[in-house]
Amino acid sequence: GAYGSSGFQYRLATTGDYQPSLRFPWLAAAAERSLEIATKRYREGYSGFQRVLDAQRAVATQADRELTNQGSHISAVIALYKALGGGWIETPIEALIPDTTRDTMQQRTDWGNLLKAPLPVQESPVTETSAHD
Repeated sequence: GAYGSSGFQYRLATTGDYQPSLRFPWLAAAAERSLEIATKRYREGYSGFQRVLDAQRAVATQADRELTNQGSHISAVIALYKALGGGWIETPIEALIPDTTRDTMQQRTDWGNLLKAPLPVQESPVTETSAHD
């Protein structure tokens, strides 16, 4: 699987101790350091601006990869949960945000009607049936 053996996946799902953003922490740091060096070299006249742009692209690419990895991790945990026989039930927003938290949010920020408006209804996915049914 994408994350190794099923035993690891089970441990991952039950303990939640895998942190994809911390798996390669040096990648983001290296991209940031590269940008610092490229910017400094450009300011001092040792290199062209293209190197700064390339370093900026590397930082943005690394940030994008980290977000993609986090999304993939969450999707893998959900898929594993379903594969082990669990269900995935959509929870109403009222159950996700307790009333006390909702009141605090309303006092701190003007959310408009967002905290009170009903959630949009999602259509259930259409599944194709086999011609052999």
